[in-house]
Amino acid sequence: MALSQSLQDVTRNKDLCEFCDVSKEITCKCINCDLFLCQNCSSRIHSKSKASKKHEIINIKDCGNEDNANAIRIVDLENLLCGIHRAQICYAYCNDCDIPACMDCLIETHKDHEFVKIIDVYNDNLCEKKHFLDSLKSSIYSIQNVEDELQKLLSDRKKEYKDLKNNIRQRDKEIKEAVTRYSDELLTQIKTEWNTTRAMIKTKLLATTNIRHEGEETREKMEKLLMSHQALNIFPKKDTINPNILEAPIEHIKIDKSAKFIPGNILKCQISKMFGGLYKVPDSTQARIHTTKNEHETSILLINTNKAFIVSISGDKFQKVKIEDDVKVEEDYEIPVYDMATLKNQEILVSSGDSHLRICSSDWKLKTFKNFSPLYVISVHVTEGNQIIVGLTDSIPASPVSTDDSVRKIVILNQNSDIQHTYEYDLNDQKLFTWPIKIITFTDNICVIDVLNEDMTGRVLVFDYRGQIQWAYTGCDNSNFCPSNMVKIDNMILVSDSLNDTVHVLSLAGDVL
Repeated sequence: MALSQSLQDVTRNKDLCEFCDVSKEITCKCINCDLFLCQNCSSRIHSKSKASKKHEIINIKDCGNEDNANAIRIVDLENLLCGIHRAQICYAYCNDCDIPACMDCLIETHKDHEFVKIIDVYNDNLCEKKHFLDSLKSSIYSIQNVEDELQKLLSDRKKEYKDLKNNIRQRDKEIKEAVTRYSDELLTQIKTEWNTTRAMIKTKLLATTNIRHEGEETREKMEKLLMSHQALNIFPKKDTINPNILEAPIEHIKIDKSAKFIPGNILKCQISKMFGGLYKVPDSTQARIHTTKNEHETSILLINTNKAFIVSISGDKFQKVKIEDDVKVEEDYEIPVYDMATLKNQEILVSSGDSHLRICSSDWKLKTFKNFSPLYVISVHVTEGNQIIVGLTDSIPASPVSTDDSVRKIVILNQNSDIQHTYEYDLNDQKLFTWPIKIITFTDNICVIDVLNEDMTGRVLVFDYRGQIQWAYTGCDNSNFCPSNMVKIDNMILVSDSLNDTVHVLSLAGDVL
């Protein structure tokens, strides 16, 4: 662009063709003669002269493009004067000294040096600079994408922050003065999180923008250089450009999920329960699908990313499988399995609905770990401390029925199968369970899926190690809640609802997330 403007400025000061001194219609320029010509002189006179027949002629309209800039440089290269012998033209390039050299230089200064054609060095350097420019443009494009991503992230987080603040303010109006102090605590919490997130994003945004600016400046220098008429500018020069600009680290920022405001129950006495709290609510997406030949899988116990134990209640199958595109069975038993859990030595504890809690060793041998006769084992769990928690019942009917004489309890065993604790009644001497089909633990609490009636509706019951009930969850939206399995992930409990084809996500305090 600068080259085009420069030539246009020159032609404005040329009133007549510099060859005939008559015509005012200047249309082209002879690079070799450095003359501005009209069309007639260029085509009929100048080009037919033996002395100028091979001269390079360019159209004034095309002066701004790169091809003409290169053509001008080639002519300039053919007339490149030696930096030492001012009247001599350079004919070769000295590889040892890394400079163009004239005939006198070849004889005097560079006598035993290695020489190459000056046009070859010129072409190699021109190709290298064009490649650098292409890479630089690509890098700037990538930086711009990261910058756009950061700008969007900043905008989205700002909106989420405003939404959070509005929700909390609305809740504050509903609960009035009783929870104002608690609401201010929550606002301080999210403000701190927002300030931290904003500062992190802005720091990365500033660093990314600075890299882009440096790239833009280097690109402008390269574009200006490639428009230059001076061939010498194409040769290597120290400190002309920063070749490391492409190596600047461009990292995609990773920010934790924003908290979401979950309202609590106004009727509960604790302000935190009435007001609600801030929770990290996960986004769920389907990652992969694996198919098996079994009709009905009821439980899956992952050992690692591609090894698992699965249970099919319809065919009384207990299988060790390898998970690839399909699920490949490596070992199997045809026995009913109600529940299973992994010990730290990778052995598997299995409850089969009879009196025996069995252990499956690494060589796929099943043996009895403990016999609870006359009671039946229906659930099993292993804590982080390697304690074993077992759910027991006095009968295995088609559906759970509990009476005053029924025995439904949970016991805690050590590694030697000795019973350490038993839970059957709460602190008010009321029965804790009807049908404890699944057990997990977190902090100082035991969490149980307790089936309540023949319709298989139930609840999630949490109690501490004293037997004091902490909370119970019986579903939401007035629907029949049929919990069948659950798992703890981070600070959440995920409960599968077999009747409603639903997963309920609960906080460790029992709030629905």
